[in-house]
Amino acid sequence: MRSDLVIVSWWSNCLGLACLHRLVKYTTDRDIYVIQVGKPEEQKERFRAHLPSGIEELPYPPDRPAEDWRVRETVARELLGDHAGLWFVDHDLFMKEDWEDWLGDMDRRFEGSNACLCH
Repeated sequence: MRSDLVIVSWWSNCLGLACLHRLVKYTTDRDIYVIQVGKPEEQKERFRAHLPSGIEELPYPPDRPAEDWRVRETVARELLGDHAGLWFVDHDLFMKEDWEDWLGDMDRRFEGSNACLCH
């Protein structure tokens, strides 16, 4: 299993972008997704202009509640429900070194388990 990474970017563009740039730097061969919630459209556009290459933005319907659990549920059940594994990374988590060994170890641990949610 090779899990993918999902960053929920709330109101702050700077934190989300810094997190994404570091994730790209400290991970390899993983799909990284971002979903923007709770921002005006103009702010979302400014954010998109500075995304690292290879990051895919997921759409979140503007008419849905922007509570954290609802956003994660939408991603896990609807948008990326067919993925083997997902890590939800907070937009203010900053990697300082390679993260791939830890992620690979966790993928191996959870691959054969019945775990559906880990925190």
